[in-house]
Amino acid sequence: MILKDSLIKECQTTGTPPEILFLERCIEWIKEKGIVGIVIARGALDNRESALMRNYILRNTKILAIVNCHENTFEPYNGSKAAFLILQKKTIEEMTQIENPYKIFMAVSKKIGQNSRGEAILKKNENAKEILVNGQPVLDHDMDEILQSYRSWSKGEGTTYDFSFEISSSEIDRPYLNLNPVKYIPLLNESIKKVVELGESEDWEIHRLGDIAKVFNGPRFKRPYADDGVTSGDGILKYYTGTASTQNKGENIKYLDFNKANNAQKKQLQQLKIYKDWILITDSGTLGRIIRARKEHDGVVATNNLIRVVIDDEILRSYVYQFLISELGQNQMLRHAYGTNQDHIEPWHVQDVLIPFSKDENIWKNIGKTALEAQDKLEES
Repeated sequence: MILKDSLIKECQTTGTPPEILFLERCIEWIKEKGIVGIVIARGALDNRESALMRNYILRNTKILAIVNCHENTFEPYNGSKAAFLILQKKTIEEMTQIENPYKIFMAVSKKIGQNSRGEAILKKNENAKEILVNGQPVLDHDMDEILQSYRSWSKGEGTTYDFSFEISSSEIDRPYLNLNPVKYIPLLNESIKKVVELGESEDWEIHRLGDIAKVFNGPRFKRPYADDGVTSGDGILKYYTGTASTQNKGENIKYLDFNKANNAQKKQLQQLKIYKDWILITDSGTLGRIIRARKEHDGVVATNNLIRVVIDDEILRSYVYQFLISELGQNQMLRHAYGTNQDHIEPWHVQDVLIPFSKDENIWKNIGKTALEAQDKLEES
């Protein structure tokens, strides 16, 4: 009851999100050992604001399954990302006992048979011809495979779909009780395991990125856009969106008018400037894209949706850049992705990336030098 009282108290002071009321009512209405399936906003699985709700779920139910729905599942009328939960209500006795760890089925849907406009995506063979079953085309989705995998897992026969797996309830991340399956995908977690194991050898050591670099992003602010068609003149500033930053010619550059900015905005514009050779990481939408700021980026204003990684030493910076674009670096960042409408990562997620260094400095410095030469040649071209 303590957790429920805390949840109620929190709702009374901050307002009650309808999904909390709905979930609470569903759990209250089912009998002990009864099972409920419910679709909720995916952000409720991992954002800090919903931690009490997740606490309530874990206190009152046994989680049987969590499935991340594909982002187009409810399109074209609802773009919110969702997840599907299967919960079994605990008995009063179970709620008062110290809980023994149990297994939870998790899956991530990779395709749902339609695009964001609601248009069907059909299964095709290796010759790009539509596959027909009983003379009818078949939607290209993976929910049947996830269902089959869950049934197999429920029988103790293991999972059968590549993007389904199990975790122990004891593995649930504390203190915020992250329930997002993305965080626990074995492939992503395996990268951390590989790096840690490498660091335990005599010839290698591990450094946390936040300990060797300054990692941050700029403030969110209301942009003082220039008038339509205005691209130059007194106070007109180039503004690099995340997309423009990844483009060689910056086709998506926007323009701001410094003269329209108030004092707070002028201060924020200064804080949002980026400089040549900074490492930039996209933190929303297409996550984890790594950009080396070029000379045309030097001193320009860029979106706060770029995480800045600043390292003064150019060889160290190039080595870190090369690692971050690798599978081991990417997987460490992407395992933290969260969000309802759009995936996000935060600077502290990037700070926690573990980077291996050979104790023989010549090895990693040679990698850094080679990477630096390649980056310079690319910019020159």
